[in-house]
Amino acid sequence: MLHATVDKVHVLSGYVRFTTDGQMTSETHSLGITAYRDQQWGSAGGFGVMMYHDFTNDLPVE
Repeated sequence: MLHATVDKVHVLSGYVRFTTDGQMTSETHSLGITAYRDQQWGSAGGFGVMMYHDFTNDLPVE
């Protein structure tokens, strides 16, 4: 959690993916915004970005 008030929360999250032999293949980060409206919590937006992606196993373009 980056910041919170009584009716809004900003959360930084993400994940890293690895192969079975421990090589990192991708890393993704995201920022989510959750707000309390009409007596319930729900998503108010957010965005994500892939920081790293391993292309070594991709097929060549012909």
